[in-house]
Formats: sequence, C-alpha cells, structure tokens
Amino acid sequence: MSTKNLLSTFAVHYFGFTMALDYSVVLLSVKLLWKSLGGGATLYGFMFGSYALAQAVVSPLLGYISDLRGLKFVVMLSLIINVTGNVLYGLSVLAQSLHMVFVGRFVAGLGAGSVTLSLIYLTNTTPRETRGKSVASFKLAQAIGLLGGPLIEMFLVPLLAGHEETTTTTSKIFNLYTTPAWLATANVVLIMLPLTKFFFKNPMAPHMAMKFNCREAKRLIVHSAVLMLSMFFGTACFWGIISDLFTLAFGQYHLISSQRDLWKVFISGEIAFVVAGILLRATIHRKVSPAMFSILGLIVNVWGFVLLIDYRLSDERLKNGFYFGAVALSTSGGAFFFTGAGVYYSQKITDFSDEARNRRGVFLGFFNLAEALGRFAGPAVISLFLRLTNKGNASCNPDKFDPTHCQVLNVNIVLAVLCGILFINVLLFIYYHVVHGKRRTDGFLLSNTDVANPGEGRFTFRDETYNYMEREKEGRVPFSSQMELSPPQTHRTSSHASSQDSSIHTV
Repeated sequence: MSTKNLLSTFAVHYFGFTMALDYSVVLLSVKLLWKSLGGGATLYGFMFGSYALAQAVVSPLLGYISDLRGLKFVVMLSLIINVTGNVLYGLSVLAQSLHMVFVGRFVAGLGAGSVTLSLIYLTNTTPRETRGKSVASFKLAQAIGLLGGPLIEMFLVPLLAGHEETTTTTSKIFNLYTTPAWLATANVVLIMLPLTKFFFKNPMAPHMAMKFNCREAKRLIVHSAVLMLSMFFGTACFWGIISDLFTLAFGQYHLISSQRDLWKVFISGEIAFVVAGILLRATIHRKVSPAMFSILGLIVNVWGFVLLIDYRLSDERLKNGFYFGAVALSTSGGAFFFTGAGVYYSQKITDFSDEARNRRGVFLGFFNLAEALGRFAGPAVISLFLRLTNKGNASCNPDKFDPTHCQVLNVNIVLAVLCGILFINVLLFIYYHVVHGKRRTDGFLLSNTDVANPGEGRFTFRDETYNYMEREKEGRVPFSSQMELSPPQTHRTSSHASSQDSSIHTV
C-alpha cells in the first residue's frame, strides 16, 4: 500500500475513533446535566436518543451526496456540522437551557451521521474476502473511542467536580458537564479536519459508471430490508439497556455513591468491547464468518441481559459480579453483532454490485439509518419503563448519589421482553442466511451469470480523457490507483470489451 493510501486509511480509522469519542465522551455526565437543568426522566430517553435520530435522518442523504460528489466533501461538511452541535451543547449551562442540550446533541448527531461514509469507503476499497478484517479494524478504532470517552470524564471528575455550581462565566462554560464536548470539538478542529483535508482520498469504484435502476434492484432491496430489520431490533435492544446502565448501577446494584464512582457504570463493558474488537480482527474470515459473528453476538447479548435480571441476591460481591459480567457480555455481543452484520451487508453490496451500481452510498446509508433508528428507539422507549422510583416512604434523590432509598421499576419485565426480541432476531437471521444469504460473485462488477460469455471478457471502463494503460507502459506518468481518483474529476462510460484493447482499463 502506498504512503498516500496508508494515510487515507488511517484518516478513515481515526474518523471512526473521533465519532465514537464524540458519542461516548458525555455518557457519564449527560444525565446529570439533564437533571441539573430541570429535565425530567420521561424526556431524557428522547434527548439521549436524539443523537442517533439525527444520524438516522441524515445517513441516506449523506450516502446519496457521496455518490454524487465523493466522500471527502461530505466528510468535511459533516465534521463542521458536528462541531456546531458540540459548541451548542458546551454553552448549555451558561444559557441554562434544556433546549440547547437537546439541539446540541441533535446537531452533533447530524454530523456523526457521516460514520456511514466509512463503511462506503471500506466497501469500495477492500476485497470481499478480506473486508471483515478492515471493518473489524475500523470497529476496533471505534471501540477505543467508546472506551476513551468515559475514561476522559473519569480524569475530569477530580479536576472539575463542583465547578458547575459556581457562578463565574468561565465555570459555566467549562465544567464537568460541558468540558467533554469542548474536548470533542478540539479533537475535530485540530486533528480530524486537517487529516481529512490533506490525506483523505476519494475512492473510485467500478459501480460509479453504471446508472441505478430501481426495477432491476428488487432482489437487493429485499435483502437490504431484511438485514435492516435485523439491525434495527438488535441495536434497539442493545442501546436501550446501555443508555440506562446508570439507572441499573445506581438503583438496583447501588454501585454509585459519589461522582468518583461513575467509572463503574461502563468500565467492564468498555474493556470487553476493546477485547472483542481485537478478537474480531484476528478471527473474522479466518475461523469465523461475519454471519456467524452476527448470530453469536445476538446470543451473547441475550446472556448478558439474563445476568442483569434482578435475582434479589444478598451477597454484594456476587451481585456486583453479575452486573460487571452482564455489561461485559452485552457489549461483547454488541461488538460481534454490529461488526458481523456490517461486514455481511457490505459483502452483499459487492455481491449485488450489478444492482446497486452508482447508489452504493444510498444503500449503505439506509443500512446505517436502521442502526441509528435502533439507537434512538431503544433508549426512548425503554427509559419510559425502566426508571428510578422511591423505595418505601423515603425519597429517592440520585442528584445526591444516595442509592439507599432508590429502586428500579420493571427491570425483569423489560429484560424478559428484550431477550424475547433478540431470540426472534437470531432465528430471523439464521433463516435468512441459510435460505438467501449465499449469493457470490467472481469479484468483478458483474457475476459470471450476468455475462453472456464470461471467458471472453470482463467488465471494463473506457477512459475518455486519458489512455492510462498506454501512458503507464511508456513511463510518461505514474499510473493512478483507484483510491487516488476522485469521481467528479474523471468521466467514464462502461463497455464490454476484450482486455487486449489498449484503450481499455480493466478493473
């Protein structure tokens, strides 16, 4: 791999890290901020899920624009939007505005919708057989970002705890609640934007020369609908519980008695997520297929939820062990499922390239829409049922970190329903894979079954501007790889022709 392509790939992986950090860096403090500004428990789930809702709204649009203008333009635009949202969030304490918290997270989510572009990039630049390793590396970068966010907040607690109660302007802008958003903003402005501007390359893929026809893409649309449905329910169940881990850790397990204990909420899950990412990268395709990882992830998620059920244990150590083990299993299952399903669908886009054509970005955008909708719907719905309440006659006051008089309603019912949904999802995925999931191509845009005489020629492109093959042979200019070409700069038309024709560039 050339240095330029290596730097471009690094930029894509750092982009995944940045967006994951942007999401996770406020996890420990966002609920406290919401309550400190007078927000109620009912609307908290909608506020928490607004980030994902924004991603869902914008993902197909960003995919469509990337098909027209190239990935680099869309990534730059998305990063600027993300910065705007974080700035609004960072000023919420100064403005004493719940609306600014909500709008800030929503706008930041609009920018984070560009995460789908990374899957488009990897789909267009990696072979089908090794794509799992590339996507797993990207997911590992995201896992590090998810782990890094709460760790950063843990270090901020002793430095900034109590500053949010002071009245100076500086402390209202930079405090325990808002400083994480400012750090995310600095990361984007100082590192991610320059990386994108100077090192990110637009990938050029064969599908860009073919015009999409909806009637000819019926099979791909049906396959996409089934996998999107599976992704939606799997994501909704997972993030519905993850968003309420503070409620469980505080009200059911009594793990938190001060701000310094907030690290206990996510620590086991974050470590497990990173370990799962490393395991995925090492084994996917070699020993375990993406489909099997998807199924395994859903099953592991079920076992994690089973451990979270309230068994009325009296032994505190055993009770805490159940919590940490459950969170670790759930997040590991999430890592397996999201990575496996993402690779699986990316491979489907390759297998059906003759149907996806120049709308790969749109299809992958809709797939990301399903995931983002799940991350919105899960927290929004489950927070309505899984909530803190008074235990006995005493008042439950989580703001003072006193869990003695608190309990969590509907824990076992909610977890039982989620386990049932995940079990049905497992059966759906297995049925789909066994019956419909094994279409393969020969690695080119058209499969052998789509070409009348597959042995006589391959799908090729005629370049109307330069004769690349001749110029490369004569040594006049270096040959540009697909990753170094930008869609708006190169105009191509497709044709079937013999590879012996010197004016044809075989892909």
